[in-house]
Amino acid sequence: EHTVAHTRDSTHALPSRMSANSDSSLTSAQLEAVHMVDMPAVAKALGRKVYKHSRLETVIPGQLYVIQGRFPLELGAPTRLNLTYITRTMTIVREKDGLTLINGITLSENGYAELETLGNVKNVVRLGSFHGADDVQLLTRFKADYWVLDGMELHDGLAYLGLNIHTMGPESKRLPVAESVLFTVPESRFPEGLLLLPYGDGVLVTVDSLTNFPKGACNCGAHTSFLMQASMSKMGMLGPGKSNPPWLESNFKAWGKDEKKILPTFYRNVLFRQKWDTLITGHGPPLMHAKEQVRSTLEKQFLIRILPVKC
Repeated sequence: EHTVAHTRDSTHALPSRMSANSDSSLTSAQLEAVHMVDMPAVAKALGRKVYKHSRLETVIPGQLYVIQGRFPLELGAPTRLNLTYITRTMTIVREKDGLTLINGITLSENGYAELETLGNVKNVVRLGSFHGADDVQLLTRFKADYWVLDGMELHDGLAYLGLNIHTMGPESKRLPVAESVLFTVPESRFPEGLLLLPYGDGVLVTVDSLTNFPKGACNCGAHTSFLMQASMSKMGMLGPGKSNPPWLESNFKAWGKDEKKILPTFYRNVLFRQKWDTLITGHGPPLMHAKEQVRSTLEKQFLIRILPVKC
């Protein structure tokens, strides 16, 4: 783990929006993926709107909580029409010395008041390259440390906020949550992590590599619009613990990689050799008794067999 104070230019740089647009070697699918990881500059990020979210939900009393909210997407309709929004989930870890927020969501003042009853926020963690738009507001409000995966593109101007920014990877000796274990998705074009927490029978926190969009009409919760769910169904996104098809497209297929030749080894030899029974993803409600459900989902999605392993 390294502590730095760096801007986008000093990371292991991914193309910025301007450079990507000027690079004629990139396909339209690659350009779209690059734009998705292009974080807003600090000044713009500080002005982001607060969107509707739920109240604090308890997963494991005294240790683990979530808040579910919504995120607008321009999917055939301007965001101002409020027709296409998708659920997203912030994980809150409570330790003796403070809170760690994973997959951060900007909250209302009432939401912050409820969050602060649990303790002071000490860490904000960004596990997925396609998430993080709200992190700047959380960081400035709480003066928290920022934990990002090595190679992530950051917000322009972040270094001027005077924050502690930690880059982390699977070999890091120090992580934001005590006794946690970090995994990264192999060969993903944009860094994507999974954090295993030592609570209960094990809690796996993900972003887009595994999601939890329950099947059934309007069954994604109050924070997914009907039009969005129809699009998600068409794209094959629904199901417990599914590897998100648009994420696979942006990180593998668009770059000429076959995820079906890469990810099964990661699932068999890494993910399912760990002890975990709860899944909390960047989208959707927490999934309890999750491991066997996720195993079944991935076997069908990737047409593979994942043998049970005693942990």
